[in-house]
Amino acid sequence: MDTVIGMYKGADNHTYYTRGDTTLIGDQPYIIAYQPKRAKIDYAALRSKGGMSNMPAPEKMTPDTTLYLALLN
Repeated sequence: MDTVIGMYKGADNHTYYTRGDTTLIGDQPYIIAYQPKRAKIDYAALRSKGGMSNMPAPEKMTPDTTLYLALLN
């Protein structure tokens, strides 16, 4: 995982990781990306703790972390 480059887009579910590999499907290029499985956000608990500014830190990824494959165009 040391070669993985992270692209961060905020605290929502839009964080993808890539090694920079691409593939062609037809004539369209896609970057191969991965997204970690995330725990559900308990919005009621967040509101009681002061809102989105107090979101818990994301869990560290390990070699056993479940990843979902994504093709980004």
